Amino acid sequence: PITQVVSISLESALNLAAKQLQSGRLSVTELDTSVKEKSSRFNASTGGYEETYNAELDRLSASLSASAHTIESKARALLLRADALAKSTSPSRSIDVSDDLRAQAKTLSKQLISLHKQIDVDAHELRRIATLADRILSTGRDFADMTERRFESSPWDVDQIGGSIVVLLSDVYSAIRELETKSEGSKEDKEWVAPTSFERVTTKYWVSEEHLYDVLLSSVQDLPLLVYGKKGGRILNQKEVRSTDSSLANSSLWTSFVTSISSVYFDSKDMSMYSERLKRSEGAQLFRIRWYGTKPCGEKNVFLELKTHHEKWIGDKSVKERCAIQEKDVSQLLDLDNGIWDEARAYALVQKANPSEDEKSLQKLTKLLLKMRTTIVKFKLTACVRTKYTRVALQSSSSNSCRLTFDR
Repeated sequence: PITQVVSISLESALNLAAKQLQSGRLSVTELDTSVKEKSSRFNASTGGYEETYNAELDRLSASLSASAHTIESKARALLLRADALAKSTSPSRSIDVSDDLRAQAKTLSKQLISLHKQIDVDAHELRRIATLADRILSTGRDFADMTERRFESSPWDVDQIGGSIVVLLSDVYSAIRELETKSEGSKEDKEWVAPTSFERVTTKYWVSEEHLYDVLLSSVQDLPLLVYGKKGGRILNQKEVRSTDSSLANSSLWTSFVTSISSVYFDSKDMSMYSERLKRSEGAQLFRIRWYGTKPCGEKNVFLELKTHHEKWIGDKSVKERCAIQEKDVSQLLDLDNGIWDEARAYALVQKANPSEDEKSLQKLTKLLLKMRTTIVKFKLTACVRTKYTRVALQSSSSNSCRLTFDR
């Protein structure tokens, strides 16, 4: 209904402006500088249309923002209720209470998805009207470009009006799971740390942008959003949840979970490592250097990763091994003229980058770094490809058994 009203209003104003323009048989390119009076009438008519268009765009933006704010407020209220119930409800009532909370959370998810769809419909219609205006009026004004600039901000950017709600619902479902198990604080109150080596069983899917939030909202029902280096439990504490300053206008809630990941992949001159991995050959390897956020420098750490593929019939699992060194030490790691390193040299680099690790862990990382150095020298590895994307991770802070990431 909103879109229909906008279309009728804008097209009516557009047709009026076009008729006024056509009656004078003028276009911008044909206007003579001497006909100032006609030019003035022309600018008045097209200027009136621009005013009408902007007014409708403002009205739609306000309506969508109000809807988003309502959903967010309901999500905050539900989180407060879920958190209180998780702390006070007896085990005998926990299932009934959790069912009610889940139903309310799913309703909010549906409302957010519906709002996103409405935004898509309205944006599509506004783009159509803007393109039509540019074609009919020939004003020299770029309505399409002006519209796209507006779409870069809230409420047209779905991350800005959906991200905060996903964060809130993630906490709601964490409280619900706590209710269902009645084990408050027993497992979730610990800091998640990325393992240095683990077996990998990975399945990847393509998800279209229009379905991203459907999948994301379904996923937080079972796994919470993961914050690297943060203890588990609620993402938002009571003070933050009650704060009136935290709103959809401030997208920091969501952006704090979106991590920028950059990776540089290495290979030989003939791309032998890439070829072997494509064939999924036994023992095929991948070596890369990875960092998060802005590129580190100096004494900041980067992560060296070595992935090794094993066939099922061998009996060994495919593994990903990971080691951190300081960025300033990367150049000597990649210097092929250094030859084979000894254990003392590798240990010194590992110890600098991982001062809090115990001796056993440092010895393990030293052997891994030596293994990586040997691979670099053996294949004469050099940088080949750099990738960059953003990631949102979902995982329990108490377990590495299941992890879900959204890479854009």
